[in-house]
Amino acid sequence: MTLHDYTVKSCDAIYIEDIPCILHPNIAYRYLEYTGMQNRIIQEWDFPSGYKAYADQYRHFHINHPFMAYRSALNDIKSGKIILLKSLHGGKEIFSVQTRSGNLCTDLPLNLDSRLRYLIDNKISKPVYVSSSRQPKQYAQAAKTINSKAAGRLLAGNL
Repeated sequence: MTLHDYTVKSCDAIYIEDIPCILHPNIAYRYLEYTGMQNRIIQEWDFPSGYKAYADQYRHFHINHPFMAYRSALNDIKSGKIILLKSLHGGKEIFSVQTRSGNLCTDLPLNLDSRLRYLIDNKISKPVYVSSSRQPKQYAQAAKTINSKAAGRLLAGNL
């Protein structure tokens, strides 16, 4: 398991199909705990996709101490505001927010637990893009061309 297999998302941007792929917040915190350490050389290319964007939201609060921005992002992970979602759909997440029976874990943060229960209760799934035909239906009469005699009559009538 590498962190490149995960995408960081907001708790509000997940759907019912994402629940089996969500990494438990306590495990995600342990995987990313080193990013909030002081005097640590931060190698941003080792982070999951989108993690730096969430840390950048806090950079203007911690101008002199960039590690504090990552510490604030870690607190958001621990509180369930942002989650790590397995981006490679090769199977179910090992350390998921679900138990083996399919129920939600009991040790989830309140924010994440209430969002997941809302998704399950209301069966909110990802929106599906539906393409409708933009061209009107063509009938046989509409496809016919006007001959020169009829065109001359139309032009003469309009002048």
